[in-house]
Amino acid sequence: MFSGDRLGGVGLLQITNPQPTDDEHWSWLANINRGIEVMNQKRATARGYPAQVRNSAAFRLLVQQFTAGRNPPPTIVVPDFTADQLDLDTIRGYNGWAGRDAFGNHLHEFRVPLNAAGNLQVTVDAANRGAIAWERVPAADRPQTSGDPNYVNNVLRQVP
Repeated sequence: MFSGDRLGGVGLLQITNPQPTDDEHWSWLANINRGIEVMNQKRATARGYPAQVRNSAAFRLLVQQFTAGRNPPPTIVVPDFTADQLDLDTIRGYNGWAGRDAFGNHLHEFRVPLNAAGNLQVTVDAANRGAIAWERVPAADRPQTSGDPNYVNNVLRQVP
């Protein structure tokens, strides 16, 4: 089973990148095993994305701008993905994270919400803790020339 997009995807799990071996082309078992390896790699990358955002210089600058002049400054928290968010971001990664987020990282299934001026959208609670709620990236905000911008929803619509 070869992909219709002529990008080289092959087999039940449409192994494309890295390029499939001859065995992954013709053995359904090798194809599935490689697909599971790729999925596990993408899951690890998805799991690390919130920390990547937290540690980016561009994010830290936005936090400084948000907390400037507040006494005491709130503690801004970027949570790890929930189990459901991790699943969706892993699916996104399987097809590739096309585009860039506001911090220069690959654009994942979720992003830190920014207002129209490009500032953080944060809810500060009574304990002076500023929580950021992950926002799912709409297909319209994804690159339209690379892959399927609505990939995750299209995968989820498939009937097993």
